[in-house]
Amino acid sequence: MVLGDLIIIGGLVIFGFVTLLAGMLHVLGRLIGWMVGGNPAGRRRRGGCRAPTYDRPVCPNERCGYVNVPSARYCARCGHPLPDTDIDNYG
Repeated sequence: MVLGDLIIIGGLVIFGFVTLLAGMLHVLGRLIGWMVGGNPAGRRRRGGCRAPTYDRPVCPNERCGYVNVPSARYCARCGHPLPDTDIDNYG
């Protein structure tokens, strides 16, 4: 009976230690990602530096900033009119 209790307690201690270690590694990874400017959990950044759009119109609405398909005239997310970026319309 005493040996069985020791095995259970030992197993719980090991499980707790492994869980604590995994949690600490997770937090450390998130902290390092935040420090180097990563984007954790796929969250959309607000303002600041944006990824290159490669001739894809970006919604001018500050609260949206959605990158639309090249042929779009209105934002697919918020419906805001997109700026005319067709080169043939200039000069």
